[in-house]
Amino acid sequence: MIISIRSNLKKTFHKPSSDPHKVAMEELFVVKENDLIVNITFAWKNTITIVKKEDDVSLVAHKFPNFRFDFEGTFFRH
Repeated sequence: MIISIRSNLKKTFHKPSSDPHKVAMEELFVVKENDLIVNITFAWKNTITIVKKEDDVSLVAHKFPNFRFDFEGTFFRH
């Protein structure tokens, strides 16, 4: 499934009718639970979130850089 994020620290949402087989993988990145993802297009609107358990191993577009913590990352959730 392909996920996205909206502005103002909202959670991820599933893009409707997102079929990853119809999109070139060069344009998508795999994210895992607890990854930090940022929407660089709207970064000025706080479009940042941490991937939820139910979105583990989802895909995001190239405009969503993702970062993986070397620790649990609980501090960053707050």
